[in-house]
Amino acid sequence: MSRFRNSLATAALIVGTIALAVPANAQCVPDIFPNDWLQQQENLGGHTIDRHVGKTDGQLTQRLINSPNIAAAGSYPASALPDPRYLAAQATIAQGLAPRRQTINNWAATAHANAPRAEELQAAAAIGRVALQTQPANVFDTQTYCVILRANGVGGCRVLTSFPTPALHGYCH
Repeated sequence: MSRFRNSLATAALIVGTIALAVPANAQCVPDIFPNDWLQQQENLGGHTIDRHVGKTDGQLTQRLINSPNIAAAGSYPASALPDPRYLAAQATIAQGLAPRRQTINNWAATAHANAPRAEELQAAAAIGRVALQTQPANVFDTQTYCVILRANGVGGCRVLTSFPTPALHGYCH
């Protein structure tokens, strides 16, 4: 019987070790978002912070010039120092994903690796700025935004990108 207990204890230790080694994207939408959650997504290959946080109207307009194939360019505001600049964006994204947690996690549980999912979301107030591909570029506040997720094939996902959009339909792809 002691051999069985030792085997059981070893198995529990292995399972516990594996559980501790689960990556940050093992659960697609977490129950509680850590303070550095958006930075974790960036570390996994996302680009929300890099391309869509703290951009000026001039930078949004320049992005449209540099990328004529996109219809709009959006940016979340940068958070005030000393906070990390992405906290406002993270709060917006988390508030939008939280009510959809179960649906998104169910999708991630069966999705193939790199399968995309787009979530179109709308906040109660302005969450960022958008520039449209018009001449001259039209830049304005917006309440709508998009979150693009990528499944990892083992029940989790990462945020590939998230950005403010000019409207709910037609900009989240």
